[in-house]
Amino acid sequence: NTNSCGATAWMPARNPVSQLAWDAGAIFRVLKGLTTPKEAKATSQALGGPVMIAEGLYRQVRRDIWDGIGFLRFLNVNLAILNLLPIPVLDGGLILFSLIALVFRRRVPDCVVKYLSMAFMVVLMGLMGLLVIRDSYRSYKIHTYQPETENVQTNSNTGAESR
Repeated sequence: NTNSCGATAWMPARNPVSQLAWDAGAIFRVLKGLTTPKEAKATSQALGGPVMIAEGLYRQVRRDIWDGIGFLRFLNVNLAILNLLPIPVLDGGLILFSLIALVFRRRVPDCVVKYLSMAFMVVLMGLMGLLVIRDSYRSYKIHTYQPETENVQTNSNTGAESR
């Protein structure tokens, strides 16, 4: 799973600036995939939550400590960008409310901010819960996978194999 530079698939560049640009671009590629009707299903099935992130980190650290640190860098860049989305419970939502106040010269009423923040917090926590359940099931299937073995029985009378 490495390229010609010896980098893992999620870390194509060894140059820090180009690597950060690739990291930032990764989350935009995912967001684009989620909003494109043709790609939405495949993209959403490939998403992982806390369980898959922990397993990914474990695999990277076992491979090489620097790959583990790189994986953490990748996560941090992506989470920083996600945090800037204009969703009320995130920092991007606070920026949005501030921009609205700046444009209209009056603050968004506190009760509106409160209810929108609570609603989106419930939605985000629900999505996180679904990801944890899906990741746990996916992890269980991966770790308990046993390939089908062909049951070969020899007929003692004819010496022929039957399947």
